[in-house]
Order: sequence, then C-alpha cells, then structure tokens
Amino acid sequence: MDIIGFIPGYYRYKDQLEYEKKLKRKGLTTTDIENMKFVKDWDHIRKRGPIRYSLIDGGIFFGFAMCFLISIIIAFVKHDLMAYISTDPSNMFNFIGYTYLSGALVGIIIYRILWARNEQKFVRLTDPLH
Repeated sequence: MDIIGFIPGYYRYKDQLEYEKKLKRKGLTTTDIENMKFVKDWDHIRKRGPIRYSLIDGGIFFGFAMCFLISIIIAFVKHDLMAYISTDPSNMFNFIGYTYLSGALVGIIIYRILWARNEQKFVRLTDPLH
C-alpha cells in the first residue's frame, strides 16, 4: 500500500523536483524560465502602448474589480448606505457610477505604475549591457 500517495501535493512535488533537475542539466533555473516567460508576454503587451494598457487593462477590467472592493469598503464605512441607495433609484445609479469611476481611476493609476516597473524589468532582462 502506497501511504505517501494519500498526501496531497506529493506527486506535484516530485514532478517539480524532476522539472528542476531537467532545468539544472540545461544550466537553467525556474527563475530563468519565469524571466523568459515575462519577456515574451511583456513584449506582446508593450506593443499596445502604455495608454491602451492603462486604460483598457487597468481602467476597464481592473477598475471593474475595484468597483466591488470600493463598494464593500464604503458599505463598512457608511452604515446608512442601504437606506440612501433604496430611497431613490437615481441614488443607486449614482453610487454605481461613482464607485466604477473611482475604481477605473485607481486601476489606471496602478497599471501606469506597473507599466513603468515592468518596462524597467524588461530592459534589465533584455539589455546585455544593463
């Protein structure tokens, strides 16, 4: 009976060790593979430019996720929020609009900062003189 087979993650751990041994034979590490994947992915993303990256990925997609987070934070801070929203439908639409706009603004700012950081990392990994 294979008692170790019942331990979750044991075989994934063995596979990871095998993978690392194969990489070591080629003179690579997992960090090298992650860096190669980053360079490939970032090269594709950077072709769109910083404005499209910040507006679309940061403002629209990340901003949508931030909208929910901001709504939850406001619900904890402002205790009479549900009473305010339920009094008039326009209050509800205003609340949704303001939270989405604030989420989009936060997303744009975060993704603009990420652009600069990822650009520096890309240059560091691709420039042989850096």
